[in-house]
Amino acid sequence: MRPLKIFGFCVALLALPITAIGDIRDEIERQDLALMQQQLSQLLVVVDRIEKRQKQRTPGRYILNTELLRRDVFLLQSGINDYMLPARFPARDLEPLSGDYLKRSGN
Repeated sequence: MRPLKIFGFCVALLALPITAIGDIRDEIERQDLALMQQQLSQLLVVVDRIEKRQKQRTPGRYILNTELLRRDVFLLQSGINDYMLPARFPARDLEPLSGDYLKRSGN
């Protein structure tokens, strides 16, 4: 896979529309995002393979910066995960209940 194709793929992922509501209600969107996660995982496999080959051969004029590419892929995966599983608000501190709910009749 050529570096420009990889870069184009990453740019396309960054251009995804983000909805204002953190909850994904569209099942097709959920499936598409899951597919993208799988493809990004496969991309990391390819990046690892390229990195190993680059270490085995004499460096040419240009080499693919696999460390930077890997970091960007992790960033994309993290963004998709955060979108699919939005953080919940922290639990609020509850005030103690008064406790005595019996009322005497006639008073």
